[in-house]
Amino acid sequence: MYVIEGLSIRKISDLTGCAKSTVGEYLAQFGIDQRVYPVPAQRRGQIPFGSRMHKGHMIAHKGEQKVIEELLKMRAQSRSFGDIVVWLNLNKVKSKNGGKWDRPTVYKIIKRCEVATT
Repeated sequence: MYVIEGLSIRKISDLTGCAKSTVGEYLAQFGIDQRVYPVPAQRRGQIPFGSRMHKGHMIAHKGEQKVIEELLKMRAQSRSFGDIVVWLNLNKVKSKNGGKWDRPTVYKIIKRCEVATT
């Protein structure tokens, strides 16, 4: 079923009522190599704010770095994360995913910068 019909381990386990691990063990017992699936491409949101990809390498995104500098200045002035979110959304600063800013995202950006400087 795995080799000839091209069924997945999951599909075979569903059809036979066996656990996926059991199907995998039998494939190994009979010397059948399991198919290896390629790792999916990295999503855009996984690149940290302030960085971008260039020729396969992560480099600083100058425009986003300026925004981060502004966030750090506001935080140094004791502005709350909520105040910073409001400022970002009112000034239509683009986030990585193009959506609205939220407090957890701003918190992570600022904390990541604080850790990097210590």
